[in-house]
Order: sequence, then structure tokens, then C-alpha cells
Amino acid sequence: MDLDKRVGEFVANGSASIVRFPKNQYIAYMERFKWFMDSEEIQLGDENKKLDGSVENALDLEGPQFISVHPKQDSLRFLAPAAKYNLRKCVISCINVPFINVADARVFPRFRKSYYL
Repeated sequence: MDLDKRVGEFVANGSASIVRFPKNQYIAYMERFKWFMDSEEIQLGDENKKLDGSVENALDLEGPQFISVHPKQDSLRFLAPAAKYNLRKCVISCINVPFINVADARVFPRFRKSYYL
């Protein structure tokens, strides 16, 4: 915690920690957290990291997982190397999402920079 800069940085001990977003009905597994006190945002993961979304490497993807806990979105999940969470607005902005598997289809976001939940 740096109270002069008003930023807190946290790293999980061991494997990723679960983060719950009850208003968004999502959970995520993350290894890094950065809290910006003044802007009321939390940065999750590493926004400089990109996931390879090619079909050939689809089974080998690694990174933070976002999982819907909404009862009508059974098994909806995707990988994103980073996200920002606005504490005031309760908005999750996922960054560099390579694709989202939905049922038997793979959706490639047209604008891969951010995906809002």
C-alpha cells in the first residue's frame, strides 16, 4: 500500500484467487490486483499481456478466467488477461479478450480491446 500515491498492489499467494462480482453475477480467478483509491477502480491481472486466440492454440490458453454465475448463463466463461472494475458504477471492463465460447460456437469480439460486463 502506498498511501502517498493512493495505490494498493496485491499479489495472490500461490495460484489465482477468486474475485466475486455479485452485482454483475460473475466471478473471476486473478493473480494480481491494483487498487486506485482516488478513481475508485481496481485493475485485475496484467493489461500488457495478450492471449493468443488462434484456433490452433485454443486448448492451451492460460490467463484469468471470468465465469458467469447467472442461472440462465450456465457455463458461460472466457479468458481475459486483464480487467478494470469501477467500484462506483459496478462495471467490469475486460481487456484483450481473444474469444468467447458460447454453446457450440466461438465468438471473436470485433473490438478485442475491451468487453464490458
